[in-house]
Amino acid sequence: MGPAGLVLMVVAVSAGVLTALNGFFTAASRVLFTLGRANLVSSRLGELNGKQRTPRNAILLVCAVCLVTPWFGRAALTWVVDMSSAGITVAYFYTCFCAWQIARTGQVPRMPKPIAPNKFYEYFALAGRILSIGFLVLLFVPGSPGMLGTAPLIALVVWIVLGLASWAIKSRQLKGVPPEETAALVLE
Repeated sequence: MGPAGLVLMVVAVSAGVLTALNGFFTAASRVLFTLGRANLVSSRLGELNGKQRTPRNAILLVCAVCLVTPWFGRAALTWVVDMSSAGITVAYFYTCFCAWQIARTGQVPRMPKPIAPNKFYEYFALAGRILSIGFLVLLFVPGSPGMLGTAPLIALVVWIVLGLASWAIKSRQLKGVPPEETAALVLE
């Protein structure tokens, strides 16, 4: 298609990148907003802006982080991507584990009637669990092609320690709050 095809290709690729960035930005601010409403992080992040009813503080925090991180350079951005790959793999394993358990037993928490167990979904979820374990092996076993470098591993350990400390502090604060109330705040 010549120059017109090149322009069309550039527009299509740019639209794909921009929609992904917009989706990540929106998702991150909504997660912070939900966690703020449930008092799992600062409650100021769970406030809605007056007229527009948007999570202004959560959006501004995500914006600030997005504006600052490029100044750390390409290496620091690579560390964040590497750490994220480990977190996504753990989340993938957990999701597959839950799907495997539901497909095997038919029991869904807080669902009045169980569903019929399904062998196909059970094996499908089991395959997902096995794949996620394989991905973790690639990330953490020395000598594997996808092994995390020293800096991302240190950053990941620091991130995990900070998360556990935050969880310990918040779990003591929320000990008297019924789980139903927290669930209502998170899912409302």
